Amino acid sequence: GYLYVSLGDGGSGGDPDGNGQNLATLLGSILRLDVNVADGYAIPADNPFVDREGAHPEIWAWGLRNVWRFSFDRATGDLYLADVGQDQWEEINFQPVSSAGGENYGWNAFEGTHVYSGQPAASDVVAPVLEYAHSYGRCSVTGGYVYRGAEFPQWRGIYFYGDYCSGRFWALAPNGSGDWRNAEILDADFVLSSFGEDEAGEVDACILVDRCIQGRAGIAIHVLGIPVNVHRHARSGSERPCRGPHLDLCAPMAAGTAVCRRRQCDRQIDGIRKTGCDGLDRLELPLPGSVHVH
Repeated sequence: GYLYVSLGDGGSGGDPDGNGQNLATLLGSILRLDVNVADGYAIPADNPFVDREGAHPEIWAWGLRNVWRFSFDRATGDLYLADVGQDQWEEINFQPVSSAGGENYGWNAFEGTHVYSGQPAASDVVAPVLEYAHSYGRCSVTGGYVYRGAEFPQWRGIYFYGDYCSGRFWALAPNGSGDWRNAEILDADFVLSSFGEDEAGEVDACILVDRCIQGRAGIAIHVLGIPVNVHRHARSGSERPCRGPHLDLCAPMAAGTAVCRRRQCDRQIDGIRKTGCDGLDRLELPLPGSVHVH
């Protein structure tokens, strides 16, 4: 197989150098490399820009700002790319396994589906399959995986992702008619850093927590069938009291519905104040199968 590498646009805010729309730089792109060689890497002969003058032949896809986790569906080979936006929009991009590569996902001509720089894109743009705005405390997408495990068969084929700041989790899946279904499955007091997938296809979520979580080095939580591994994360500053844990897990209801009680404590996470509350959140999940919660 080949090695795929994600590179951001180089920073400075807004991509002032236009790297995302420039094939003459490796920045703002996904690279595809053949590392099955004795030294360094080789360029796959079927990479999309091998024969284009002035373009880096390593590039597989471009027009990306800062992909924060991309993953392949282990069953189909489809590629999912969660691209962090600049000021207003987060997005999920999709590349089917049948693709020959070369997709331009639009940055910085576009942020999501919205005009950003005012300059035309360098080629036709492939729009994201999903975008969401910076509202309700949301700020930065964290890409995940398509679930292909055995423990929760009702979730197979569903892509899980979330938001770093708000702790919200979503489930995304094609609807079979060329469109996509998306459902929020959890609104929690988590800082969602990343996801992981084990050899069996089970999906983990990696959560950053304050040191106030009762001094424990790690906590395992299952949220709607997603094992959430909460790891102690050393942050600068003084210890703060915390009324943890912050989540009373959901009780399973009828298929497609769960009721969750969410409890938060007053604390600071990356400068964002999380205020206390107790309440019931009803999560409507327009997804196949029943909801299992551990």
